[in-house]
Order: sequence, then structure tokens, then C-alpha cells
Amino acid sequence: MLDAAIRIQEGKVLNIKGAGELLKVNISLDEIKPNIDRVRFQQLTWLPNEIGMFDFIIVSQLHRLSNPKAWLIRLWEIIDPKGLLVIKTNAQWDIEALKAILGSKFQLLESHVASETREGLSKCVRSRSSISIWRLKH
Repeated sequence: MLDAAIRIQEGKVLNIKGAGELLKVNISLDEIKPNIDRVRFQQLTWLPNEIGMFDFIIVSQLHRLSNPKAWLIRLWEIIDPKGLLVIKTNAQWDIEALKAILGSKFQLLESHVASETREGLSKCVRSRSSISIWRLKH
């Protein structure tokens, strides 16, 4: 995530790649016109009202939150109306589950399923993830 924030600050295209280059999503930052002086990486356990509005939000690791549904419900409060929301989830959060939570406030623009291989100390673990891109409904 830190690399994504740095790429946005540098005005570069944000690339999301899946295992083995099977999935590649390029997000052009021209459409959202980010103010690169305001790009920051912040790890949150909850969404305080004081953090302000953002043009681009990347969410991952939902499975590590104590209440991911409540967290997702409040995302509309901190994203600019023209901003983009990118969510990378594990298998327990499929697109239909996200639509059920986000669908009243967000429109799904794209979704992709990717297979990942993570190498640990003792074994390789294969898993499936979904990457979805959302925008607030107008």
C-alpha cells in the first residue's frame, strides 16, 4: 500500500498485478486529478470523522478487522464524489457480498479474480483474491 501512495505522489499509473502476471489492472490517475501534496498512507482500525475526504482509497486486509462490515459501510463518508475506491479481498469476501454492503452508496466499475501464491518459510500457499473498483453513485 505504501508503494501505491508513493506512485500516486509521483504521478505515475497505478498497476495492480496478480500472480504470474495473469491479472493486470492499470488505473490512470488522470481522471481523478490527485493533489499529490495531499497523498498519504495511513493505517486505520476505524474511520474517525476527523480524517477528511480522499480522492483515492485502497482497502485490503478486511479479514483482519474486528468488524469489516461496519468499516465498509462508512467508506462513503471519506471519499470524494469523484474519487475511486479499490478493494482487494480474500475468498470470504466475494463481489456479491461487497455489493450487498456497498451497493446503496457505490457503483461497481470493475472486478477481477486473481490467484496468488505466497511463499512462507515452510510452504507455498495458493489463494484467490478479488480486486474491485468502485465510485460513489451520483
